[in-house]
Amino acid sequence: MRAPLTITNHDSASLVMMSAAEYDRLKRRDRQVLTMDDFTDEDRAAVAASKAPSDAATFDSELDTSS
Repeated sequence: MRAPLTITNHDSASLVMMSAAEYDRLKRRDRQVLTMDDFTDEDRAAVAASKAPSDAATFDSELDTSS
């Protein structure tokens, strides 16, 4: 009951059993999908005006699509 139990089929994970408490915890973390209609004009303006932190430059190479 302390850790998930993975059941395999031909060395490939096919089922994970976990406690009901862990399942409930994960369900509480489910994310909600929003559409643009869910945001106000102020929300959209705030996103448009935002800047990525300088630390994010580390990931700029992931945007390279030339290869």
